[in-house]
Amino acid sequence: QLPGSERIIKAREYRLIDRLWRRWSPGFQLEPEQRRELHACLDASKLGPIAYYRALLKTSRADIKRAAQPITVPLLALHGEQDGCILPPTIDDKKRFTGPYEREALPGLGHFLHLEAPVEIADRISAWLR
Repeated sequence: QLPGSERIIKAREYRLIDRLWRRWSPGFQLEPEQRRELHACLDASKLGPIAYYRALLKTSRADIKRAAQPITVPLLALHGEQDGCILPPTIDDKKRFTGPYEREALPGLGHFLHLEAPVEIADRISAWLR
């Protein structure tokens, strides 16, 4: 969110990003080619992904009020039990959903579910959609 973040993120060939990936998914390691692709993607995007975090500072009262409204869209929430980035919810928020809703914590997985267990995640999503 801070000015200069781009420089910090790019320093030492994205060392911070690599450390975050290890912390967020402790049981997963990118292959060297995947790591190079990740860094190339960040270079090409001019670090566009950090815009998400900067936008968090611009949350308005209207945004907060809108977020408190019941959610009608069906939701399958999958969460890795070893996620070092986002803690699993500590409260049951099912009452906020008026449509189909299911939450599942997946043992042995971290933050990047689709990379850590692509077949398992695809199968889980396909089963839920059926």
